Amino acid sequence: MKRLYIPILALCLLFSFASKAQSLSPSQMDTLLHHHFADSNLVIIDVCTDAIYNAGHLQNAIHRDLYLSSLTADLDTMDKSKLYVLVCISGVRSASAMNTMKAKGFTRVYDISGGFSNWKASGFSYQTDTIHSSIRFYTEIEFKTKLAECSKPVIIDLRADSLFEKKHLLDAQNIDTTKTQLSSLMIDTVKSYFIYGNNTNSVDSSKLYLIYLAKYRSVNFLKSGFDSWELADYPIYEKVDTPTVVSPLVASEQIAIIKQSQNAITIIPTQNTVVSYTIYTIDGLTILMGAIVNETTLSTDELVKGIYFIRITSKLGNFSQKILK
Repeated sequence: MKRLYIPILALCLLFSFASKAQSLSPSQMDTLLHHHFADSNLVIIDVCTDAIYNAGHLQNAIHRDLYLSSLTADLDTMDKSKLYVLVCISGVRSASAMNTMKAKGFTRVYDISGGFSNWKASGFSYQTDTIHSSIRFYTEIEFKTKLAECSKPVIIDLRADSLFEKKHLLDAQNIDTTKTQLSSLMIDTVKSYFIYGNNTNSVDSSKLYLIYLAKYRSVNFLKSGFDSWELADYPIYEKVDTPTVVSPLVASEQIAIIKQSQNAITIIPTQNTVVSYTIYTIDGLTILMGAIVNETTLSTDELVKGIYFIRITSKLGNFSQKILK
């Protein structure tokens, strides 16, 4: 009997700017937006006057006039763990606001060198209206909640046609992005779009950034893809095929038996065939995967307490089972 160990997952920092940096060049700010425009931890604050702000500002920038104390009045209620980028027309007000915030204990505060004038002169995108867009990645629980709150959602499945035909979210439309542009189903920028694929790599970051720049009002992405939704037992459409009778056993017993003890999971294949296993978090993040033929025990010593899922697949079919640590 083999005994395998699940490695501890390494956590990556959300942003990688040097701790001594204070000002970002327009190109550095564009890079930051390109990769984190959908992250709620990034907050852009414009500290100009009303007239200057209304004439043009960075997309989704919150307006707080520095000299009318509309910024300083909010500092005590603002989340110090978030990353703030301050901007004004030339960089003078933003530098002053940055010093004020740092004196209040904010450690992740930056401004744009040369201010909005430099940003605009560098050819980067900006807006003149005050409509803010909401483009976010969500867990399956958050995604389900947002769906329930929306009266007329447009649900888009980015997976291959063949996968969509077998199963998909209820009321979803299919757009195989290897064949057709996503924009063909996103004609109206005011509608609320709910988008998912196999995972977040279903649409590359450049395409997502174009959606951001196009100022869509509400775009919601399922962070871990369709598998996480299905593993959470949320409603899906599934094509029903005529069943093939192979034995009186239930589907799971035709493939393998799962036994769980306090610190281990044992997989016992019931047929003389290769069995693949994948262990997920409740958010759909893959912890461990592999293939076995004989009875195998996986250690769960290094897993944090919580809910996990194990998916078993073989040529006879597949099934998923919840695991409690």
